Amino acid sequence: MNPLPRNQYTRTTTDLVMGGCALLLIWLIFIVNRPPTLQGFSATIDASTYVTGDWLNRTLKNTMLLLGGFLILQRVYLAGLILQINSALGLLVGYALASTLWSIAPDQTLLRLISLAAILMACLSASMVAWHPRRFQDVLLLPFIVIIFGSLILGIVAPQYAIEAHSEFALKNSWYGLTHGKNELGMISGTCVLIFLHSVFTRKKRRLLAAFLCLGAFTTLILSRSNSSLFALVFSLTCAFILLTRSSHLIWIRRNLISVAVSLIALYEATILNFIPGLGFLLSPITYLTGKDSTFSARTTIWSIIEEHIKLSPLIGSGYGAYWIGPVPDSPSRIFLTKMYFYPTEAHNGYLEIVNDLGILGFSFFVFFIFRYFQQAQLLMRIDRSQGALFIALLLQQLVANLSESDWLSRSNTFAILVLASLCMARGLVENRSLRLPAKESL
Repeated sequence: MNPLPRNQYTRTTTDLVMGGCALLLIWLIFIVNRPPTLQGFSATIDASTYVTGDWLNRTLKNTMLLLGGFLILQRVYLAGLILQINSALGLLVGYALASTLWSIAPDQTLLRLISLAAILMACLSASMVAWHPRRFQDVLLLPFIVIIFGSLILGIVAPQYAIEAHSEFALKNSWYGLTHGKNELGMISGTCVLIFLHSVFTRKKRRLLAAFLCLGAFTTLILSRSNSSLFALVFSLTCAFILLTRSSHLIWIRRNLISVAVSLIALYEATILNFIPGLGFLLSPITYLTGKDSTFSARTTIWSIIEEHIKLSPLIGSGYGAYWIGPVPDSPSRIFLTKMYFYPTEAHNGYLEIVNDLGILGFSFFVFFIFRYFQQAQLLMRIDRSQGALFIALLLQQLVANLSESDWLSRSNTFAILVLASLCMARGLVENRSLRLPAKESL
């Protein structure tokens, strides 16, 4: 069963206005997440960097909360259906909210939850109004163009504001453009390549535009020198190709792809964190492909310090966003200045970050969210094969990227994109609730 063509979704003046407001909310996510300076890792990180935020950011977040709340109230029944299908995400965020009760820095937990709530409301609004099956790609088009081509132009016109001047080999001459750092630019570029390349092969219109945008995104990905982002893209593209191809030789792989892919990622995660001693040889392919040594650019030292902190509260964690509050005297993360003589700002492993913040119990909610996401994507593939494959590839990309970066349940652009994908996927299922499925797979 194919989704309705875009021109069959009628539009009233009210729909157009509400659609424009929802589009604005998505753009505001990227504006709020803009870097405070264009100095990359050369910028000095101190306690003053971690202030609550300037008046502009607070105003933008309040706007997102108010406007998003207004749009949701206009279609509260539809919002309820989308959230019902996506209940796993709600449980995860709800647990993060509950962690305020035992957080080691409850004020910081609340502040970060407000920012996360603004992102969630913006994404929910975008999935509710002006809907059509490719709504996800369309609302991200302008932010992607600004970041990708803005970074390229800035790197050519004023390279001192777009290219890393840091003396460390892993950073030197890497591009960060209009983002916080090279890995963020690499991840956004990789996501752009995935989405635009998907459009080239599955859309009948805008193929030339999509190919041009894909070329620009691939250029910034290479210039960022983010090998981990490149590896995540190759992995997710390979999986997307297997899901979309109809070759009879790949039937078994197609049926078991998600299980095999997630198992490989879990095995590598257990290996790099040394949960399974003696399997270090498994790191050889990933260290070769990502261009890192066996210490993953000293990330293992960061991981060992985080693991020690997890032992203080392994079951429930130390509270969402309560650990990385800056190199201030009352923060346990200040220990990095003593042990490593710099402040990494994150655990550089999204899975460790979840356990550190929310404990083993919170991690179980996270696993449930991943499981439900894949389950819903497989349902969507029965309705819209190409879109379901895209959503699966996006999650696989994030699963790989979080082996060395911390994006899960963050306020970053990349996690916001995944939340938008999850909610648009739920909306696609709402639109096709009448599709008859076996009882065990019903919505």
